[in-house]
Amino acid sequence: MMGLQDEKTPIFDTPAAPRPLIASIQLYAGTDQTQAPIIRLNSDEFLQLHFDVLSHDARPLSVYFFHEDVTGKRDLQPIEYMRLAREDVVLETQPSNHARTPYTHYRYVFPNEKIQFRVSGRYTIRATEQGRPEDIRFERTFFVHENMAQLSNEAKFIQGKRRGGFDFWPELVVALPDHFAANVHDLTVCGYEHTLKHPTICYKEPRLNFFPRITYGPNRNEAFAVTWDRRVLDLRRLQNGGKIEQVNRSLSPFKVKLIAEDYNQDLYSDGGRTYGNPIYGAHDVPTGAETLQAEYVDVEFRFIPVLKTALPSPVFLLGDFNEWQKDDTYKMTWSVEEQVYTIVLRLKQGLFEYRYHIDDPAFDPRQISPWFNHALRWQTLVFFRDAFLGSDRLLGVEQRIWE
Repeated sequence: MMGLQDEKTPIFDTPAAPRPLIASIQLYAGTDQTQAPIIRLNSDEFLQLHFDVLSHDARPLSVYFFHEDVTGKRDLQPIEYMRLAREDVVLETQPSNHARTPYTHYRYVFPNEKIQFRVSGRYTIRATEQGRPEDIRFERTFFVHENMAQLSNEAKFIQGKRRGGFDFWPELVVALPDHFAANVHDLTVCGYEHTLKHPTICYKEPRLNFFPRITYGPNRNEAFAVTWDRRVLDLRRLQNGGKIEQVNRSLSPFKVKLIAEDYNQDLYSDGGRTYGNPIYGAHDVPTGAETLQAEYVDVEFRFIPVLKTALPSPVFLLGDFNEWQKDDTYKMTWSVEEQVYTIVLRLKQGLFEYRYHIDDPAFDPRQISPWFNHALRWQTLVFFRDAFLGSDRLLGVEQRIWE
């Protein structure tokens, strides 16, 4: 008898089925979706990780934790920054309910009985296929601070270098305990505008040093422009009105066509603001089902530049749905027929902030939008280079919103 693997029996490798996509990733502190992912060490504060797998085939996923220095370099062993384990399994899942696009919603809360942090600093949580740390599905940054430094934000807005604009002049006064007197030059103070993934600016040397009060920030003539031109899209109700020009429910998923926004379009809707973190959920559904009955929809963004013609450099759509990162996936296409830039993104119902961006420093940004003074969340983090630990601890955090 010939065995199953006899040379006359051809053996074929079965191709692996494509893995379902992961979407709508959120990481925030407490119960408010707009809160930055920052918690205090050894406290009862907690972080929530939420995301969807676009399938009803639910399965456990693993999460791993990494400590990083202020630059994002991973420089410690797990035993140095975790009290117990450095990995866990995400088991809390719920299937979508009556949504046109099926998905499974995942939720993971930490610190918990298994995941506890030994030191402060910058961290990354990595989600992977179960038990396979290198089979990465996504990563997100968060911070754990010691609340050791007293911080006073004295930032100001001053007349900008461009006519009609305003520049941001960040200034932070840090008050430290006495035992840091000899270690002032081991501090790094970083400011973050939209996202905590990358700092907007960092300072290693103080501008004024009258210990225990130390002032960090640039000189007045080094103030810089911040991003005021963030717009708001409210998709929590799928109905015509506001920025939604048309909803096509005959397609699967639904198709939402937005109005063609010009450079002078009213930037904010009445739906509220996210301050850089999306708020997922649908209105007009039963209480408690806002997340599980929210639909995924194809959203067509349309933008008309001030000169109503194609621009010399590519235009990108940035937003809290892509961590404000410029990527070719979000490059818009010029439509000669409609004389607008367009792009279609698949988004879950919710509230979003976004902006149109051209990556050309020589280009006048007023060709994209005028100067508006709207909400800004500026987050300042104070790091300390601990020579004994061999990495950066996070002594304190200051967050402020300007309306």
